[in-house]
Amino acid sequence: MIATIWHFILEHWIALTGGAAVTAGIGAALAAAGPAAVLAFLGKVPRWCWEVLILLLALWLFGAHERNVGAADVQAKWDAEKVVQSDALKKADQQVKDAQDALTKGLKEAKDENDKQIAAIAADRDDALKRLRNRPNRRPTATAAGAGTSGVCAGASGAELSKEDAAFLVGEAARADSVVAELNMCNSKYDAVADALSELQQSQAAPRP
Repeated sequence: MIATIWHFILEHWIALTGGAAVTAGIGAALAAAGPAAVLAFLGKVPRWCWEVLILLLALWLFGAHERNVGAADVQAKWDAEKVVQSDALKKADQQVKDAQDALTKGLKEAKDENDKQIAAIAADRDDALKRLRNRPNRRPTATAAGAGTSGVCAGASGAELSKEDAAFLVGEAARADSVVAELNMCNSKYDAVADALSELQQSQAAPRP
């Protein structure tokens, strides 16, 4: 019943406002007429009118109180939701930052390891080429008279490889090792990216407290 009356008051606010203005006008007129006229007028008001006025006043006060309490409750819930959203956003940003840091670290480690391997390969190549300086040069091409004898190696051990041939093989071996090192670096970078993405997905999929 109270809710129905309050709903009626809200829907007919303009009419009630007009009625309040009329009542205010009547009150002003009575005040101008003097205290005696006011008392005489109030004495003529039926009892049920006073009861209705008191009920309406009580309803108005109750509605104002409920409106303030409801507004405060909505504001509190909204503030709490904002805090939750802000915390979730901060957590997500930190997770992304951690994943980026882990990825950067993994890529740097892969590159540093590759640089070490390339440097070691180059050092081994240079050392081998240095040791080949004392090898004899490639033998001249055999003549028709000495065909089958000039330039023939005594064995397959490579001991009699010429300096040029040995240097070529050393360079090719170093180049092959460099390619393998580059491939290893690519694999390490791929693993670093995969690990970073996996950790990020796991952290985002974890249930919130």
